[in-house]
Amino acid sequence: MLDPSLHVIVCNRRYIEMYGLSPDVVKPGVSMREIMEHSCDLGIHPNTTAAKLYADYVERLREGEHTLHRHLSDGRIIKLNHKRMEHGGWVVTYEDVTERHKAQARVAHMARHDSLTDLPNRTLFREKMGEGLNQVAIAGGAMAVLCFDLDNFKTVNDRLGHAAGDRLLRWVAARLRENVGEDDTVARLGGDEFAVLQRGPQPQSAEQLARRLVEIIGHPPPLESQSIHVGVSVG
Repeated sequence: MLDPSLHVIVCNRRYIEMYGLSPDVVKPGVSMREIMEHSCDLGIHPNTTAAKLYADYVERLREGEHTLHRHLSDGRIIKLNHKRMEHGGWVVTYEDVTERHKAQARVAHMARHDSLTDLPNRTLFREKMGEGLNQVAIAGGAMAVLCFDLDNFKTVNDRLGHAAGDRLLRWVAARLRENVGEDDTVARLGGDEFAVLQRGPQPQSAEQLARRLVEIIGHPPPLESQSIHVGVSVG
């Protein structure tokens, strides 16, 4: 609980433990400014100063009741909820929501990435294509869309099993990642189909990438101690 001048009226031990603060500093009568100076000295809040932290805090309180999230230097995320008290001052609750945020981030990631290779899936690929087309329309230049389809993949699956087929797909995904540029996008569209969005002078860049990947993917490592024969068709 904070009084109208933002001095602590009372706080519990869990709050002190959550931030790793000193109970000799954080006790009734101390100001939030002093607490923030103490926590910044401990390196709890990355990329900010106590003065900035406090100024932002006061500004938010002027706007009334609110919720904010603190991203701490150890990776935790703390949710702060502020409620006015009847005769002035604030009740502030602190909740560690790190795992909740991680779970939400995982769900969001899974919705737009392929579970086997962790490449962007068809949904994210369409988004990236739209962004790329907008950039081309605004800034000029060119973008190529390359579609890759593995040759003889069904034979590998039938002869060595789906686990071996999955390892082959992950190997192909890794080779695609290694050979594209930083601003290019590699995606798995489904099955043994992959795609690349490529910036750069076209069609030269696309032709060079296609030839390089045909050569590399045409020489896969052995699977289940057996040599395999696959290739890739590119359009």
